[in-house]
Amino acid sequence: MAQPAGSIPLCPHKGCAFKCCNFKQMVHILLYPGEIDEARAQGRSLSHLEIVDGDYHGGVRVKCRAHDTSTCDNGYKPLDCVSYPFFPELASSQNGNSSNPTVTLCKGSSCPIQGHEIPQHEGYVRDRWQELIQRKPEVATRLHWFDFTSTDDFDSESYDRY
Repeated sequence: MAQPAGSIPLCPHKGCAFKCCNFKQMVHILLYPGEIDEARAQGRSLSHLEIVDGDYHGGVRVKCRAHDTSTCDNGYKPLDCVSYPFFPELASSQNGNSSNPTVTLCKGSSCPIQGHEIPQHEGYVRDRWQELIQRKPEVATRLHWFDFTSTDDFDSESYDRY
């Protein structure tokens, strides 16, 4: 059986006990503008997500209350979670056209997996975010607000450009 898109088969073998899915130690998950509405429209369960801030820089900030966090209690898995350990940043295209941003990634320091060990996941995450900013330009506007090398006020994890 194939792994679900965005999953990392190496995770069970790194000895971290799926730390990234233990939101008792992490403060929040960020949903991009419109993500929660899209999930509702698809009929996905959001019962495990507690809204902490309904307008956090255009998106939604939530806490995960799932009993089985690795599966989100079989509910909707936000793109922020699917993307981990990578997070998107934006760079202007090489011709200097800032209206055509390209997605670059940074990697969360808490994950013991090295980026070079998961090139398929890296490509998947980059492609998902690139497609999203093409489809929803407001997501690019929001990503410009974040500088993941310094993180936002609620996140203690550091991020390294990848």
